[in-house]
Amino acid sequence: MLLFLANFASLNMAGVVTFVFQGVRPYSWWEEKKAKRNRHKAIALWLLMLALLVVSIYVERRYLGTLFSA
Repeated sequence: MLLFLANFASLNMAGVVTFVFQGVRPYSWWEEKKAKRNRHKAIALWLLMLALLVVSIYVERRYLGTLFSA
């Protein structure tokens, strides 16, 4: 699950960064409005995924790592 979350967050971020550097923009003003709303949703989802990943790694290292190291 940790590998999946890390890959998903990384691929999503790489796609967004690629579009930004390539200058991909909507053609019309109504598409711009829709894109802005979706961009905010995507950023919120990306931050949630990163937070979930950080918490999952912390829990795995803190609690599960001690079970299997002994």
